[in-house]
Amino acid sequence: ATTASGISSTAMGHSTTASGFLSTAMGRGIEAGGDYSVAIALSDQSGTAVTQDNAMSIMGGNVGIGTTSPGYALHVVGDIAYTGSISDISDVRLKENIAPLENSVEKVSCLKGIYFNNKGESPEKREVGVIAQDVEKVLPELVSMDREGYKSVDYTKLTPVLIEAVKELKSENDELREQNKRLELRLSALEDAIGKEL
Repeated sequence: ATTASGISSTAMGHSTTASGFLSTAMGRGIEAGGDYSVAIALSDQSGTAVTQDNAMSIMGGNVGIGTTSPGYALHVVGDIAYTGSISDISDVRLKENIAPLENSVEKVSCLKGIYFNNKGESPEKREVGVIAQDVEKVLPELVSMDREGYKSVDYTKLTPVLIEAVKELKSENDELREQNKRLELRLSALEDAIGKEL
């Protein structure tokens, strides 16, 4: 049974419950238990309850904005504007098989930054980026493919590669500086020796 037991709550679908104050439950089997909460089930979510106040949860499927066939948990076609930050959870306690990145300069050197226009958009809307197929050859971990076969690049994962590339270049630069210093000392010693002979 669909039950709206919270004050001014709304429940629709099959076996949904809206028990929080001004809460809304939609879909199948989900409960909106928090005050001012919205619970949406995109598949059978029997036993799932949104208990936090002032929260909206969409469970059991993908959400699309500007698309009728979302291939990701959140699939947006169009520009996104936001304030605040987007954070990747990166706690060491959630990781295993940790290994250092190697040959990052070489990998970055294989990538090609480009200007482009998205097909069907105004030529004035110039973009910058990379080609997913090119990135996939060098860093396949950064590329994914949707249900329709279109490939995308996780640009945030380029950051660790760039960090290691900068560190590799710094190490090479430091080594070249040391070599240069030694050569300058040798040259100075040779000049002194030649000066004494003259």
